[in-house]
Amino acid sequence: MKNHRYSSGTRVTSLITAVLGLSLLPLLLPELSTAQGDDKDAAERVTGTYAGSDVWFAGMRKTPTSQAMLRALTGTNIVMDLPPDYVEVAGTITFPDGNPFPDQQLPELKIVCRDQNSDSVVRSPRLDESGHFYTVLKKGKAYEFYWKKPSSKERFCTLELRPDAQPRQKLTVPYRPPGQAGAGRTDDTKPLPRNFSVVSKEYDLAGFPAQPTSEETVKIAEAIKTATGTSARANAHELLANYYKDKGDGIRARSEFKKAKKLRVGVPE
Repeated sequence: MKNHRYSSGTRVTSLITAVLGLSLLPLLLPELSTAQGDDKDAAERVTGTYAGSDVWFAGMRKTPTSQAMLRALTGTNIVMDLPPDYVEVAGTITFPDGNPFPDQQLPELKIVCRDQNSDSVVRSPRLDESGHFYTVLKKGKAYEFYWKKPSSKERFCTLELRPDAQPRQKLTVPYRPPGQAGAGRTDDTKPLPRNFSVVSKEYDLAGFPAQPTSEETVKIAEAIKTATGTSARANAHELLANYYKDKGDGIRARSEFKKAKKLRVGVPE
């Protein structure tokens, strides 16, 4: 189900019901300090300009959070220009079914690169009242988006940039919480569970609980049972791979990541 918009050079997977709540990358990563007060003041100076315009990009790049991010990425104290292998992103998170968070207050947004050897900087972009945010990502890399909540974390989007992506990208990600992600479907469009014998041949479930009980494992099991399309199956494999990764089962994690990658590039398994 495609429910996202993206610019040339990016591939976005907005995760549906079964894919929401992925196990997250470990948070033992260098994180940027933010000056929220100063950052808000700087961002408000470009309020009223079109998100993604030249003026908007120029203004957002100068905010304290953006400058701290760029310094961390380049390893220098002074950043004059965008590094040639990076892309500026004008992102917008939308809420098709309404803002589901208490008092309409959005949780803190975190963006993490899957390839920590290539990019270990955790982004914490400020979201304005319209859901707009600015960040800088590396070409050819995949990034995970998640909400940081008081007692939990929720992964909800994967963004992959092509190696030849243009230096500026515009991105829109519709967000639906786990309990509502499938609410817009009719009975005729709900995915039917796959036959267990087929599922057990495709997925390595030897290390996965036979009777899932936690919120995470229930969602993974549902994703596996209902994933019939190529993209949905790739997402399900990534869910399972991340589960094994967090459990310290590197062999199964690598195997499931490999299956997901083959599906994404269209190579038969």
